[in-house]
Amino acid sequence: MHVRIKITAAPPSNVAPEDVRKAWIGLEMPATVASVDDVGWDSGPNAGGYIVQGVDALNALLDGDRVPAAHYWSNPMLPKAFRFGKEFCEVVSE
Repeated sequence: MHVRIKITAAPPSNVAPEDVRKAWIGLEMPATVASVDDVGWDSGPNAGGYIVQGVDALNALLDGDRVPAAHYWSNPMLPKAFRFGKEFCEVVSE
């Protein structure tokens, strides 16, 4: 199911520093609802939730003037997708 989400709190990460995680707050982006069939996306603090394609996440960062965070995520290579747990975002449209 496709939705549009808004990040409301810094999502947890075992790789990104706090300032990069906080850069997501307030951004809106298209997402799909994660399912239990999404291998590798079914555990951890962001389990379930929403999956955002890497290019959509990068565009949200750039559109929100979060250039340092966009640079962090795109070097050396932009991830294919990001996962945001439900407790860190809200659905703004379906």
